[in-house]
Amino acid sequence: MSAEHFLLDTNILSETSRATPDPQVVAFLQGLREGQAFVSSLSVAELERGIHALLPRQPHRAGELRAWLERQILPVYGAYVLPFNLEAARAWGQLTTSEAARKQPPARMDSLIAATAYAHRLTLATRNTADFLAFPIAVFNPWLP
Repeated sequence: MSAEHFLLDTNILSETSRATPDPQVVAFLQGLREGQAFVSSLSVAELERGIHALLPRQPHRAGELRAWLERQILPVYGAYVLPFNLEAARAWGQLTTSEAARKQPPARMDSLIAATAYAHRLTLATRNTADFLAFPIAVFNPWLP
């Protein structure tokens, strides 16, 4: 693995909660050195929202995901969670008014995550590369060979 630094999209984190995660994603994550991968606070928010949304309907599954988040994700990435800060806010304003973003408006959360990657000069690791085409950021899909 190169010295490239990554912002892990929510779908990368979520993949690790599966009973059988994709082997290419697992290999990608295992190939990263400490401090090479970062997580947006917005991805943590998405995970929290998902857990809370499951509570009324599937409390057991919500509990499993809570344990996964607390025991597997936060201990590994907790020190590398990036806040949506001033630099990201300024980047978001710039990126979402670009011609490409105006032609094909991205989902709000995707645009905030893209701005975080842009502000910190990180490559965004995601399965959904098409969602980020409007942004001048590097993207990497670990599901692809």
